[in-house]
Amino acid sequence: NALINNAGIQRRIPLVEDTAPWAERTAEIEINVAGPIHLCTLFTPFFLAKGPEATLIANVSSGLAFVPFPGGPVYAATKAAIHSYTMSLRYSLEDTNVRVAEIVPPAVKTNLGGSHDFGEELDEYCADAFRKLQAGETEMGFKFSDMARQADRATLDGAMRGIVQTMHTPKYPANT
Repeated sequence: NALINNAGIQRRIPLVEDTAPWAERTAEIEINVAGPIHLCTLFTPFFLAKGPEATLIANVSSGLAFVPFPGGPVYAATKAAIHSYTMSLRYSLEDTNVRVAEIVPPAVKTNLGGSHDFGEELDEYCADAFRKLQAGETEMGFKFSDMARQADRATLDGAMRGIVQTMHTPKYPANT
């Protein structure tokens, strides 16, 4: 009685260097946004028909839903879209048997977007996420992503600048 939308591909390429065909961006949007929304649309009537039986829709966004990432801008934008959609879905279903949760991972050592040799340990992150999910939390982050989902705009701007500096994300040259 659960749907966990953990779709995600990440093209880690700065805007200034992205010369790929538009179809690559479209694929990222389709997988990261259209896929989860489509599945929510299909599963919601099925879950509602279960009457009082508890069900769950959990969408996986990202800490980058809150902190823009110029080194992977389409990915960050798609995860922001999932965050917004999940909030709307949660509101729409709050008086029903369907619980809607958002899982907000930070960078985790996985193969998303190429090799992540940085970030949180996968086992530690997963244990925390499942504990929070079982406790009934509706929006759960971990370390960086927990800070990001609760931060003010100035803190988020500073976090973005720190990330791009650490990742050596290039910018377009200044107009002269």
